[in-house]
Amino acid sequence: MAISQTIGIDMPNDFPTTAHDAVNTKLGPCRARAPAMWAEYAGGWNAIAIRFRTAADADGSFTASIRAAVPSLDEYQVQEQALFAFFVTGYAAIESFSYALFALGALLQPTDFPMCTQKDFKNIYPAFTAKKFATHFVGASAQAALSGLVNDNMYVQWGLIRNVLAHRAAPPRLYEVSIHERTSGQNTSTSSTVWQIVGGLVLNETTTSLWRAWLATQLAVCVQATESFVNAKFP
Repeated sequence: MAISQTIGIDMPNDFPTTAHDAVNTKLGPCRARAPAMWAEYAGGWNAIAIRFRTAADADGSFTASIRAAVPSLDEYQVQEQALFAFFVTGYAAIESFSYALFALGALLQPTDFPMCTQKDFKNIYPAFTAKKFATHFVGASAQAALSGLVNDNMYVQWGLIRNVLAHRAAPPRLYEVSIHERTSGQNTSTSSTVWQIVGGLVLNETTTSLWRAWLATQLAVCVQATESFVNAKFP
């Protein structure tokens, strides 16, 4: 764990805390020069860490709970709560990054990155920010990092899962048991739990940890690329 100087809480070791803090320190002078736009950046930048910390806590809760072979109904609720928090807030960390990055574009080129009306704010999402950066900052480290993220199949899958959980349903689980016959005459069995969401997702001790590893890697690439970007663009 490392204490974030930006938001003052302990962050997991797989979060890019040093680079996240460095960006915030570099942009400190913008607070006086463009307070309204800086506030939009700061809100998004803070949210990256807050949402990741929430997702990491949910990962820990789910992993600990799923070890129970046959969960009670109360334990089932613990798992559902953790899965919801993990996938919704994990995806929100990505959206917050794209929002903060858009605000950085607005600090540099406010006409090209409008943040004035409610329609402007509604239009800001990862693919849109990636498109804007590809137009106005093509070749920049942050542009390449975000473009790579939004074109990753895991990102697409995560968005589909988030949409189901946040807007549609609590998917059921399918419990599967396979019987294996041995030549010795003794049968063995294996079991699995499949979450009926977006084509099916196996639930076990590695489910959220594998998705978290992907998220942590992507955020590290994006935040470190943003550090390079602000060092180049903000004297």
